[in-house]
Amino acid sequence: MKRIEVFMEVSRFFSEHLVFAALLVSALWFYAGHQFAVKGKRGVALAWETIAVLVLLAFCINAVLTKLWLSLMVALCFVALEVGLMKRYGGRVNSGDASCPK
Repeated sequence: MKRIEVFMEVSRFFSEHLVFAALLVSALWFYAGHQFAVKGKRGVALAWETIAVLVLLAFCINAVLTKLWLSLMVALCFVALEVGLMKRYGGRVNSGDASCPK
């Protein structure tokens, strides 16, 4: 019974704080895209990372409609972070550039 209670509590937390659910889903999509980038599949990586950004933008629309302003600001910060990471490392993964961390 203890596991069911923990699952219910986690489920309740994510339903009350949707920004964390959106950040988790977006981070998983972005990480999957990064894995493709490491393998040299830049087109596929860009597609997965774009989906990650779109997930957060969809949440931003929801936050505006429901007036969750703090959640909106957090999501927009992570959108900026993901887009910045896409620009910074997008063309340098596996390109022989020594300044690119792996």
